[in-house]
Amino acid sequence: MACRCARAIVESTVDVRGWVDVHYEVTRPGGAAQRWSSKTGLSCGERRLVVLASVIAAVAAAYDGLGPSGLRQTALDEVPAEVDERGREGLARYLAELDLDLMCTSYL
Repeated sequence: MACRCARAIVESTVDVRGWVDVHYEVTRPGGAAQRWSSKTGLSCGERRLVVLASVIAAVAAAYDGLGPSGLRQTALDEVPAEVDERGREGLARYLAELDLDLMCTSYL
């Protein structure tokens, strides 16, 4: 029973669809912002990062409500294999900007 309760809390925290409308914008170097759709032309790794960014932002926003003494740790089972080195570095910078500590498994 406790496992189901904890799972429900995590799901309600990271499933942003229930409390915000999410529209993604992609800006390429030297280009204008473009609303993301199936026709945007992102690589598989880029698509994974776009979606992962909103989930991580939701986790950080939930932690913001805990105050300065709250544990700001997030776990990823694995950074998707499709994400290249540059994408992994960008993900690490993004996590640092949100003041999150990452615990992650990886094939690397």
